[in-house]
Amino acid sequence: MVLLVEYSPNDIEELSKQAVDELQALNPEWQQALDLRKEPFRIDREGSSTTVVPQGVCGQLEVGNQTVEVVPKYLANRDDVPADWRENFLTILAFSGVSEFHIEFAETIHGGASASSLMDIMAAAYADRLSTALAQGVPADYTEREERLSNARGRLSTRKLYPQLLKKPSELWYRTTVYTTDIPLSRILKWACHRFSELATATQTVNRLYELEQRFPNIEPADVSGLRPSQVSLSSQHRRFDESLTIAKWLLDNLEAAYAGEDVALPGILFKTEEMYEGFVDAVLDAVDVPWEYTGKDAETYKRLASGQPHQNINPDHLFRSDEACILVLDSKYTKMGSGTDVHGDKPERNYFYQVLAYGRGYEADAVGLVYPRLRTQKRCWELETAGTPSTVHVFEIDPMKFLADQDAFFQSVQKRLVRVVA
Repeated sequence: MVLLVEYSPNDIEELSKQAVDELQALNPEWQQALDLRKEPFRIDREGSSTTVVPQGVCGQLEVGNQTVEVVPKYLANRDDVPADWRENFLTILAFSGVSEFHIEFAETIHGGASASSLMDIMAAAYADRLSTALAQGVPADYTEREERLSNARGRLSTRKLYPQLLKKPSELWYRTTVYTTDIPLSRILKWACHRFSELATATQTVNRLYELEQRFPNIEPADVSGLRPSQVSLSSQHRRFDESLTIAKWLLDNLEAAYAGEDVALPGILFKTEEMYEGFVDAVLDAVDVPWEYTGKDAETYKRLASGQPHQNINPDHLFRSDEACILVLDSKYTKMGSGTDVHGDKPERNYFYQVLAYGRGYEADAVGLVYPRLRTQKRCWELETAGTPSTVHVFEIDPMKFLADQDAFFQSVQKRLVRVVA
């Protein structure tokens, strides 16, 4: 197991040359799959020294026959990666609902050994839930099939009557109804057993998944190239598979990129940390107790700022409204505050400052702001010296580590800051 910390120049003594070469070769594929502005792994080679810097990604992948985990920057100290970072990562992922990840792993997460990989913990959770659900049997249902039969059964398939009637009138196509375990639900559950067994590293978990896979003997695993999670639903008789199906769907959702290319299968799951942080902030602002209507980034936050060719549009991450009027516009920034000569991070980057000014102008909001994971400045508000809206620009700290440490205190702090800004 090799741990890399996001945006840190990691010492790669534990990584083989083959692993580094594979990372470099897969860089363009991951960049395209995740729609990143730059390659996810910056590889610097100077003489005999090589450093690997993950950029804007976290997760787990297999390269050079090695398991590599990438730790988000906010979950690691400068010189140390806490043993509970995986638990913290999955807790934030579940709270944020990023990539439809809403599973509450409870004791499975908290019981995960520090030596387990991310995929070990998730695979074990899937195995637990699937095993419990299978205690009442493999899912089965009635489904229609078309069969060529010599004896009439079911309904004659008239659309296949010709030329079959002319070729061999003794055998015609019939549409029959059968009760079978070979249904989409069973196929995706079996596929997830197989895929998790490939991603997991713990022998006990892999063996358990293999045993569960054998519970579906007459079922072909789902062809992920043609299956979409939305195509698989639960009937009332299969509600016991709700959690295991949710995990399987999540795995399928996040592996779509891995099967997007004809020649390259991306080996693992990486998350775009910028989107993860935006999703976390969105979930926080939606949950905080304030007397205004909150809207995350969607069609309601999309607005034309200026006409012309092409049009100039705006789409901020977070909006608060009161009586239909926009009272606060916020945008998340997964970066340190400050740039250029501002080495101490005392003020926002100029481009970001102008960006939220445009948001305030477009939505006629008096207050706008930027949200960062951590702030080092005591200055939290800038008052504009020109007339019009917005009149103030604020910065907010919404730190995932403070959320993990004490959720009650965290939400109270965010609430007080929002009320102070809007009041």
